Amino acid sequence: MSSCDWAWSTTESSSPNVVKFLERFHHITHWTMDTIFSGTTPTMRAAAMRKFIKLIQHLHYRNDLQSSYAILSALQTEPIQRLHKTWKLLSSSKVKTFKYFRSFYSPKNNYAKLRQHTIEHLWTEDFPTIPYLALYLGDLMNFHRENSRPKVHKDYRNALMRTFTTDLISRLQEESKGNILAYYSSYKPEVKNYCLSIHFSKEEQIFLQIHCKKISLKLEPP
Repeated sequence: MSSCDWAWSTTESSSPNVVKFLERFHHITHWTMDTIFSGTTPTMRAAAMRKFIKLIQHLHYRNDLQSSYAILSALQTEPIQRLHKTWKLLSSSKVKTFKYFRSFYSPKNNYAKLRQHTIEHLWTEDFPTIPYLALYLGDLMNFHRENSRPKVHKDYRNALMRTFTTDLISRLQEESKGNILAYYSSYKPEVKNYCLSIHFSKEEQIFLQIHCKKISLKLEPP
């Protein structure tokens, strides 16, 4: 991971787990969008959105920051944001919850709130932390680029931050190894199988993005 092999053409062979982790984020995001737009009326779509906002809360409580943010990302897409008739059917408490998590996962100040939360809850919570990995992969890539530049003095702070990032990821991995199965072993097989079945190829993702935009405009014309 620290070598940044996941960023090159040999990604799938050199860093298969990183690739799967990143792909899973997009699968969940597109599944969320697809589910919402499968509702044929504003009431049905609002019901789905209420469920997803509740799921964001639940996953966040369980420290699955990756999945929580993936669903939130879907709700923040332009096709869903512009469904004003649907959003109006949500209670003020649900909208408030959505806005809270939108602020929490905001990229403002380099994801300051998310970074702080991840560090503070690494050892204090009852559940292993599943991070928003792309955030730290971005850090590693920035460090890699800085170190690759010719005739550039390698800043001590930069090296320190790189060590901190790799150490944090390592601790997250170690924390999860012995705990993930224990915490989720009680889940119903049919639920687990359904979650594992959620998959969208790259072509399907592109098609779904175009489809959702068209459906959104058709449901609620400008």
